[in-house]
Amino acid sequence: MNLYKIESWAVGYTKYPWVAGWGPLEQMPFFDTFPPVTQKSKIEFWEMNPRPPGLIIDPGGRVWSDVMGCGGGPPSFFVGERIVNDLQAEGIPSLRATEMPIAKNLSKALKNIPAPKYYVLEAEPGIRLAYSAMGLQLDPSGKPILVPGAKFPEAIYDLKTWNGADLMGKLAVFDSTIDLLCTDRVKNLAERNGWTNIEFKPVKVR
Repeated sequence: MNLYKIESWAVGYTKYPWVAGWGPLEQMPFFDTFPPVTQKSKIEFWEMNPRPPGLIIDPGGRVWSDVMGCGGGPPSFFVGERIVNDLQAEGIPSLRATEMPIAKNLSKALKNIPAPKYYVLEAEPGIRLAYSAMGLQLDPSGKPILVPGAKFPEAIYDLKTWNGADLMGKLAVFDSTIDLLCTDRVKNLAERNGWTNIEFKPVKVR
């Protein structure tokens, strides 16, 4: 079986728009899934740099895409309503889709083109990293021992821990609902329906 990490590659000033960052919403349940250090960093940044709630779109871009990459993540991308609807129609469940309004659009070409709704898409964690295959030592609780400053090795996933879902987050030191992995079923759906600005990066399994 093939597994892929979902990514978005466009970085402003190209055909598709790019999200420079985002401001906090009143309700953003996905935020509670971030590691504590990431939550703290985000909150401190917003205190120093207040932003309106929602997405800030960089200059550049000529066509609204189904996925918009984000340079101020996490999340690293936002998905359009067509993807959310296609997944539902195909019977591929997700955990949650939180709408992210566009707070500021700096793209001249897209100013007068209605934008689709965009979301933070989440999926239940459904597969565990194969730490031993990645060369990481484990502590007595089974968590990897991370050396400060050391580069994290390339991810390898343990297929025996897969929960059978076609769309999933990863089980790791900090379980993730926004770092999305998928099977060929989702990739084939994207190709069949022509989702734009999305990349399916193959990941290693054992």
